[in-house]
Amino acid sequence: MAVVVMVGVVGEGSASAHRRDHAVAQLSDRQLADPSPLRTGGQTHLFGTGPGFPTLSSKRVARGFRVSGRAMPRSGLPRWHGTGTGGTRHLWAPHVARVRGPRGPGYVMYFTATRRGGWDCVGVARSSRPARGFRAAGPPLVCAGRRATIIDPSLYVGPHGRRWLTYVRRDRVTGIGQVRIIGLGKYGMRLRPGARSRVLVQNGRTITEAPSMLTHRGRTWLFVSRYSYRGCGYRTEVYRARTPDGRFRPAGPDHGRLVLRSRAGRVLCGAGGGEVLKTRRTVRFYFHAWRGGTEYTGGRRVPFVAKLVWRNGRPVVARR
Repeated sequence: MAVVVMVGVVGEGSASAHRRDHAVAQLSDRQLADPSPLRTGGQTHLFGTGPGFPTLSSKRVARGFRVSGRAMPRSGLPRWHGTGTGGTRHLWAPHVARVRGPRGPGYVMYFTATRRGGWDCVGVARSSRPARGFRAAGPPLVCAGRRATIIDPSLYVGPHGRRWLTYVRRDRVTGIGQVRIIGLGKYGMRLRPGARSRVLVQNGRTITEAPSMLTHRGRTWLFVSRYSYRGCGYRTEVYRARTPDGRFRPAGPDHGRLVLRSRAGRVLCGAGGGEVLKTRRTVRFYFHAWRGGTEYTGGRRVPFVAKLVWRNGRPVVARR
């Protein structure tokens, strides 16, 4: 059974601030890294990293999540997936969106998978149902050859309805990573003809990953995670630009950090790997954080959600 625990983000150095909890909730006690939300048909689904892409579902947006299965059966895996260079075999960071295709409405999944004999690539799959039955379609959508790996795909729909894919390219030789974006076709299953990727954020050898973009209040916002996910140093940061093709800069001090705390006022350990979801006028950020330790001490990454509001020109966690 899923466990729902309310936690809060509080001010520093003030006992009274501890009584003004921020709108942050733990959604389950189960492992679900890189939670990616989809709200459709009166339900919210969370898709996570792992074999078959484990899924939690609820009729609510911030509680009541229970295990609903795996989104991709073994028979749906891409033919190109297999053991890669160095023995890797990843299935990471799925992102699911509702689309209207030539055969009617359906759902498309973008995901990271290891290419047999190579590095990670971005694949695409389709299903007529939102949380199960996904089957990969064709070759990888984006790869980077023998030198680099491609991870963490996410769909961004621009102000005029055009579709874009954001992802991370990491050079295996230099260690330099980039958050990049490339145009998608009408139905989101192929790249836009003639599309060329461009860099949104480049932070040298500092790990920067898990991009998620949103247009809100006349600006484009880019949420990313930085540093290693294996420990408590993993964190969420926010960039902004005037337009999707503009120059992205940190939204606020400390590199635009979005601080997420527990009810007791402690910073949540390794809060990142998240995505934004806008429903009507409400913006929420779904992310994971470590519980019971870290990667090094047998911990697990469990899903959380934070309700966001905009103050002083940048997103912060709302008060309950």
